[in-house]
Amino acid sequence: MKNITSILIILGLILLTGCAVIPTGYLPVSNSENEMVYKKHNEFKDISFYRHKAFFSPSPIEIYIGEGKLTYLRIKFKYRGSDWIFFENATIINSESSKVKISFNSYDKETDVLSGSSVVEYIDESLSDYKAKEILNLINSNVDVIKVRLSGKYYKDYVLNESQINGLKEILNIYFKE
Repeated sequence: MKNITSILIILGLILLTGCAVIPTGYLPVSNSENEMVYKKHNEFKDISFYRHKAFFSPSPIEIYIGEGKLTYLRIKFKYRGSDWIFFENATIINSESSKVKISFNSYDKETDVLSGSSVVEYIDESLSDYKAKEILNLINSNVDVIKVRLSGKYYKDYVLNESQINGLKEILNIYFKE
């Protein structure tokens, strides 16, 4: 019982402070104490994934880098709620109303029903350099508000926090070596 109480206290502190728990196998790419990019290497497939620490906490969007024989980008959209939205596209918009729209096939999307009557819908797919540059231009413009809408039969809007915006910028800048 004491262990459960300790775990609940730790989880509560993580939620209150916004600290991300680093998943098993991910290591910082540098020794800097402020490092935000982490790498996980799969030695059997000889593939590495680079993710930003901002996306180790729940986020409606994540862009990450895959590296094997080629280096490539992936984008992930995720919804968790009490009702299905059946999303089939995502729109990223800034406060100047510049938009990037990404559509995908619903059969590529994963869905799950969780305990406690909540549902999860997510998709993880390749991101073209063209779309990645569009997103980078959108978030690099002189704006402080970036929103994401996941839409289909219904929709859900999210406002990205500063850490998430910086995470997207940093991963895209690393990929494009800017």
